[in-house]
Amino acid sequence: MVAMSVWPTDGSDGSVATEARWRKMGRLWTPSSVATGVANELAPTLAYPNLTIKAGAAWVDGHYCELATAQTLTVTANGLAVVRFDPAANSAQLLWRDGVSTPAQDPNGVWELPLYKTVGGVGTDLRVKYAPVAPQWKDYATSWTSYVPGATVGNGTLISRYNLINKTCAILIDLRVGTTTSFGGGIWAFSLPFAAAANTGFQLLLCKGYTFSTNQNWGGWAQIPAGSTQLLPQLSQGTNIAAMQNVQNCDNSLSPGTGVPAVAGTYTWLPGSGLTINGTYEIA
Repeated sequence: MVAMSVWPTDGSDGSVATEARWRKMGRLWTPSSVATGVANELAPTLAYPNLTIKAGAAWVDGHYCELATAQTLTVTANGLAVVRFDPAANSAQLLWRDGVSTPAQDPNGVWELPLYKTVGGVGTDLRVKYAPVAPQWKDYATSWTSYVPGATVGNGTLISRYNLINKTCAILIDLRVGTTTSFGGGIWAFSLPFAAAANTGFQLLLCKGYTFSTNQNWGGWAQIPAGSTQLLPQLSQGTNIAAMQNVQNCDNSLSPGTGVPAVAGTYTWLPGSGLTINGTYEIA
């Protein structure tokens, strides 16, 4: 028989609860991340130079850190907002690190969870969220844009939802055309709830278009470039997925109400038409 270290126990060595032991266990329960569903999930809003971090909580290398009320940090053009756990000070802090681009992450010392960064005065939300139990689908406000501005939903509908598990995000985007929907011009794009991972190359989601004018379904996919915050839907000129060929960007390159995809013909975005995108992708 070979003895092993064990804790917690009611007696002997395992009855000694230390910060180091808790940290060693806690980091295995959940990765360092913002706690999903707690208050406002530390949501950041930048009105330069004021960065407001809303209430929420985070796991920081095995330690639970909570911000009870919204707080405002004064930020600079380049830097990081982090939640810092400092074992030497027995404390956690929300702070701004001027000119820093990489958080401190020492498993035996200070550990920082990045929330927000600025580069040249431009801000980016860096929060990674984690739901340890029963992650839920949530709504988010996707932005529908076109290369030539003018895409608006009008009296149509645009549904966008996501479900985040660790760094895998499932999304659903559903656009239904109304009588006052405007299409802009050129390639369409829809914003993502979280930026895509930067080291994956292109990621693909499935999409389906339906043109009410011809009762025709279009199979295709949506491309997410590495590190992007948006996806670009593409549809096939074939009459079904099995006949996919000559894939085109899903857009409105011709006159208003036409271009499904960007080819001449009678495939028009009339009221009753729709575009649905769904799938999973890796977040940053």
